[in-house]
Amino acid sequence: DGYSRSDDVNMTVHYVMDDGSEAQSDSKQTVSVTESGIKDSVTGKITWTPADSQTFKDVVTPKMTGYKPDQDKVAGQTVKFGDNDIEVTVTYSPDKQFGHIDYIDDGTKTTLTTDNFSGKTNGHENYTPTNRIQEFENKGYEFVSSDYPDGGFNFDDNDQQEQVFHVHLKHGTVTVTTKNPQTPNTSINPNDPQSPKYPKDINNTNKDVKRTIDYKFKDGKTAQPTVNDSLHFERTVVIDKVTGKVSSDTWTPSQDFNDIQTPAVQGYTPDKAVVSDKNIDHNHDDIIEHVVYSPDKQFGHIDYIDDGTK
Repeated sequence: DGYSRSDDVNMTVHYVMDDGSEAQSDSKQTVSVTESGIKDSVTGKITWTPADSQTFKDVVTPKMTGYKPDQDKVAGQTVKFGDNDIEVTVTYSPDKQFGHIDYIDDGTKTTLTTDNFSGKTNGHENYTPTNRIQEFENKGYEFVSSDYPDGGFNFDDNDQQEQVFHVHLKHGTVTVTTKNPQTPNTSINPNDPQSPKYPKDINNTNKDVKRTIDYKFKDGKTAQPTVNDSLHFERTVVIDKVTGKVSSDTWTPSQDFNDIQTPAVQGYTPDKAVVSDKNIDHNHDDIIEHVVYSPDKQFGHIDYIDDGTK
């Protein structure tokens, strides 16, 4: 009598990440091998005729962006009746990823420094710009903005492009006035060994222009008490803390002295009816005004009288 028997053989490819988690669904193939046999009627023994072997198809490993498999293809193996199932595991490892953070001077539009970091796809980067920002603040910069995420970031799966972040900074300034004096030749940024220093004349922040008005007769004698007054000017200096250069240097605007009417002295005429000094700036020298009194012209006469006729 004729007999047959079948055997299913499976080839399963498992796809896992390097941490053991599933990466892709399994790929499974099944082939069926059938043998024919003849039974000896006397002994009852069946003699089986080996069937042709069968070969599984090659299995191309699916691509995963940002990850590399340890096998690009699993070759299809040849099996025969009775062979054990085949199991193959393909493991994906994350690619190396890169990023950097640029620290930008918004005033000069230049990159002050770049911090680079590297990791693996979907790995976490704990870098924080806090210390670097403090370094620049110590040099006189002020923080403007940052697009770097709080708490770090996860690397993406783009092998072709770095992840780039930006921290923006600007030059800080210090304003020196009479109420906010600074010490000449001392460091503008005390925490920076290379700090620029304050200019030598930085505390020259105020000035008075004095006016003296004296009143004399022509012979030099004093006619009236001397009048003294003054105008006060203050300076404001703005200094770039990073470069030490003076950004602006301004004084209070020009001023006018009060007009002083010349006092009257009976019998004398002054050469100035009023003393007027206008539009005086901080660079003006002290003013001395002289008012000179000249004696007025006087008249008299003598009468000759007839006492009898009066």
